[in-house]
Amino acid sequence: MGSSQEEQPLHRPACQPGLHPPGEQLLYQLPNNKLLTTKIGLLSALREYSRVVSRTHKTSPCAQAKKDTTSALEELTWTSPGCFGPQRVLKMEEFFPETYRLDIRDEREAFFTLFDENQTWICKPTASNQGKGIFLLRSQEEVAALQVKTQSIEDDPIYRKMPFRAPQARVVQRYIQNPLLLDGKKFDVRSYLLIACATPYMVFFGHGYARLTLSLYDPHSSDLSGHLTNQFMQKKSPLYMLLKEDTVWSMDHLNRYINDKFRKTKGLPRDWVFTTFTVRVLLP
Repeated sequence: MGSSQEEQPLHRPACQPGLHPPGEQLLYQLPNNKLLTTKIGLLSALREYSRVVSRTHKTSPCAQAKKDTTSALEELTWTSPGCFGPQRVLKMEEFFPETYRLDIRDEREAFFTLFDENQTWICKPTASNQGKGIFLLRSQEEVAALQVKTQSIEDDPIYRKMPFRAPQARVVQRYIQNPLLLDGKKFDVRSYLLIACATPYMVFFGHGYARLTLSLYDPHSSDLSGHLTNQFMQKKSPLYMLLKEDTVWSMDHLNRYINDKFRKTKGLPRDWVFTTFTVRVLLP
C-alpha cells in the first residue's frame, strides 16, 4: 500500500486571468480519499468489492448454468473497455495478503489465535507513511507483547470514550517472504493513473519509476530498510549518499534491465515493461 494522506479541504485559489474561470475550483485532495489512501480504508474497500462481485456473480443466470462444470475461480469474469473478450477476475487473496484489523476485536483475536512462528507477519499503522510505525512479528514473545499492549489500551476508560480509536488502528498482514527481486533487492513500481471519466472509460497514465532497497534482501534480517523500499527508510543508511542513485530506476532503466536479463531466458517480448506490463497495470 502507498503513502497515506489525510483528507484535506478544498483549495480555492484566487482567480487569475487565463488560469481558472470564475466559479471553478482547484481540487488537490479528493473528498473521502481515506477509502484508498489508508490501510484500513483500502482493506475495507477491497473486501466490499470482493463481496459485491461474489454476490453479483452468484445471482447471475450464466454463472448458475456453469456451476457444475466450471470452477468458481474460472467463472468470475468481466469485460473491460479496450479489452478483447472477457477477463478473469482475480480473487482478493490472489493479490492481497491475508490481513487482519487490530481495531476489531474478533479479527484481532483471530490473528492472535492463528499465529505461529513458521510465518512472519508485518504490522502497519493505518494512516501513516515513510515506513513509520511498521514492525515485523516473528516470535510468540513479540505477538504476546502486542496482545498485551492492545488489550491494555482497550481497557483504558479514556480510550473507550474516543470516537476514533487511533492507537488500535493497525493492520497485520502475512509477510511475502519470497518476493520478486531486482538485482537481489526488494522493489516496487510507482505509476500514476488519473481516471478522467468512467463512462466512457478514459484514463491518463504516467509510467513513474521503480524504487529499490540499498541492501540485498534477507528475509531473516531485522533491518527494516531491507524490507521497506521507501526513500525515508533508505536514507537512514550511511551508504545512502554514495549509492542513492541505485535506489531509484527510471522506467527506461527497468525496461533495459528486463530486456538484457530476462527477455530471452523468459521468452518475453521486447520492451516488456512498456507493452505487456503497462497493459496489465491498466487492465489487470
